[in-house]
Amino acid sequence: MAARRNAGFSLIELMIVVVIVAILASFAYPSYLQQVRKSKRSDAKVGLQQLAQRQETYYTRNYSYASTLAQLGYSVSDDKIDSPEREYELSISGVTPGGCQGTAANACSGFTLQAGPRSGGSQAGDTGCSRFNLDHMGRKTASGTDCWN
Repeated sequence: MAARRNAGFSLIELMIVVVIVAILASFAYPSYLQQVRKSKRSDAKVGLQQLAQRQETYYTRNYSYASTLAQLGYSVSDDKIDSPEREYELSISGVTPGGCQGTAANACSGFTLQAGPRSGGSQAGDTGCSRFNLDHMGRKTASGTDCWN
């Protein structure tokens, strides 16, 4: 009788394939993480736009921008709220003139809103675009370049 040859892969062949897959994954995973962080930046942008919309509504009713989040209807204890997807913390980082109260008698004529990553959240590692700002004139700034694109 003729000798029968075993079909299949040897352990060496299998290990070579595993090593190749591991090398490819080591290059792909950091790029994947960067794309995920980039996509989650939209959470900060949406949150700031919603907060700016509330500021404009408040201005229409009170002839002043709000100086606190409580004036905009948020129940907060530390002057920060979560973005819609809870990846960022939103705050009113500045009102002009300084010391205004957000009332018709002591009106605020401008504001700057800020979004920063939540401590310990997945966006905390996004060093490229860690802070987003939006002011009463619609000016968008960030800690990095091309963050609002």
